[in-house]
Amino acid sequence: MKNFILAFFALFFLAGCGGGSYDSGKKITGGTEIANFSAKDIAKEAADYQYKNISFFGYKAYKIPYTTYDEQGNKVQATGVMVVPTALGVSADKKEELENIKARGFAIVVNCHGTIFANSKAPSVYVENSKKPTVLPVLFSAYGGFILLMPDYIGFGGSKGHYHPYLLKKSSANAVKDFIAAAVKFANNNMIELSPNRDIFLTGYSQGGYVALASLGKIEDSFAYNIDLAAPMDGPYLLEPFGKAASEAKTFKVPSFIADVCYSYAKTYGKKVTTLIKEPYADKLSKLFNGNYTREQIDSQLTIKMQGKDGLLSDEIVENYDTSWLRLKLLKNSAPKLSSYLTPIKLIHCKGDDIVPYKIATATKKVLTALGSKADLITIEDEINSKPLSHIKCAMPAYIYTAKMFIKKRKEILGY
Repeated sequence: MKNFILAFFALFFLAGCGGGSYDSGKKITGGTEIANFSAKDIAKEAADYQYKNISFFGYKAYKIPYTTYDEQGNKVQATGVMVVPTALGVSADKKEELENIKARGFAIVVNCHGTIFANSKAPSVYVENSKKPTVLPVLFSAYGGFILLMPDYIGFGGSKGHYHPYLLKKSSANAVKDFIAAAVKFANNNMIELSPNRDIFLTGYSQGGYVALASLGKIEDSFAYNIDLAAPMDGPYLLEPFGKAASEAKTFKVPSFIADVCYSYAKTYGKKVTTLIKEPYADKLSKLFNGNYTREQIDSQLTIKMQGKDGLLSDEIVENYDTSWLRLKLLKNSAPKLSSYLTPIKLIHCKGDDIVPYKIATATKKVLTALGSKADLITIEDEINSKPLSHIKCAMPAYIYTAKMFIKKRKEILGY
């Protein structure tokens, strides 16, 4: 069954599915309905790929506007997506299952997305424009029976005009915590039944793993929600050693990641981009990171060479990283909070990750354990008996493992 589910959801990552039955339904308050797909839409696509005997819920997706705060404490009008399982096109048994969930109340999965550059990839934009079921709503809502929340982050969706504060802790955590509050209010105003304790499961991949762990402390400190389990995946949680490695690297295969960190940190802390990035690259960054370009397009305008006359990084940061302002700010913005977490944490990582090394996860576990948190490290290759998986190839099995783990935990807590 594990390999079957893995193969089945691969088709949604690679192809998605077409068609779609749209029914605007009852009037809603505080958001806009942007997608509505039946269980039959998803099941038909699965049958076309010779995958049968899996039952689904349908789902609706809503774009919800909300207010959050950037690194300087300024208000930002942002957006996110809420996905809700529905009975559209389901079997009688599946309808009864959904009624049982509603009677007990929906649990919530908050997914923090990985690094994006093009605004077209922001959850609210992508879900609305795709006109087909997309993989995470299928996995967590149509298959798992969760309400799924996906914040766009500052700089994307409704806040596209604001620069994206990439790997900056305060604004990342604000965007998630404030969206949860807006989504809970939306649910209450539109008679969407939540579990009595507002049970939440928190996850995210890559940048999303960082954002999930950064958000967890802020959510816990608010005492407003019950976080049952957090599962950050393949995230750069400890930024200072990541920065150290980048400053010492001769080459880096995805230079857009490095340039985005340098650009957003320079913008946030009032520094010249040229203290970190050389010309002619520094002058290009405000345009390249305006939300109109993909990672591949941005990488083509940069260089994988990090050091030297024609390298990406300034001589100043390469030669003086250890005493630089950037190192101090990376330390400040590392994801773990400086006290123990109440929530059990499962760090999900792949040993073969070629972008965020596995040692980042092992070091993060040590930090969390030393602070008194209940943290475990789960290696995906060991769990699925796989050869080492790269950062890109790790994503799908990591998500599927996490979804199954959340389903199991929810059954223990809520009974379904």
